[in-house]
Amino acid sequence: MYDTAITQLAGVMAGTLTDAAPAEATVQLRTPTTTVDTTSNGSDDAAPWIALGGISVAAVLLGLFALRRSHEAHGLAGLANTDGLTGLHNRRKFDADIEEHRGRGDAPVAMLMVDVDRFKDFNDRYGHATGDAVLRVVADALTRSLRKGDVAYRYGGEEFCALLPDTPPDDARCVAERIRVTIEATALPVNASLTASVGLATGAASSLHALVMDADTALYAAKDSGRNCTVSA
Repeated sequence: MYDTAITQLAGVMAGTLTDAAPAEATVQLRTPTTTVDTTSNGSDDAAPWIALGGISVAAVLLGLFALRRSHEAHGLAGLANTDGLTGLHNRRKFDADIEEHRGRGDAPVAMLMVDVDRFKDFNDRYGHATGDAVLRVVADALTRSLRKGDVAYRYGGEEFCALLPDTPPDDARCVAERIRVTIEATALPVNASLTASVGLATGAASSLHALVMDADTALYAAKDSGRNCTVSA
């Protein structure tokens, strides 16, 4: 969209968007609310500064260029913060969000760490392509289990995490169990069962760095407890 508009306006400035005689070229420019006809008498200094509602075409061009650059930058930022396999936020986005939420002081927050049980054995048996498909299934199950405002991330490998703002311990426990049960009940692309272990930590937003470590410790405790369970720090 931006490229087309810029090309058309650049053509106007160069005096190339007309089939009329060189002596008198009429170009119709459209804005969201007005249509302006501009007429050039063919002089060299007329085309570059055709007025559009009191604004020069050059100014419009600069605005469009800036808008396009902003749009492209936003798209690149989104790609940089997204895990390519699952479509979830990645570790980079997770670290940035943790820093942002720490500024919320004493607001209650919950951190969940989720790890697919025995994923290496599953990967070795069915192959990496199937393993990737399973990770996408788990990511979808995680997303479907969260509430509005909760954020899911792929932490690395077969480990996922979720940040639950404004969430007291009892509510966080319910969300954690919903995630675990949803993953266990999710159909897989192969004839096999899949479970996940969940570590949970709750506290004040200002202590999120510690909560991440506590949730990770709780996750290992869930593994040691036989897997497919939720353990709170």
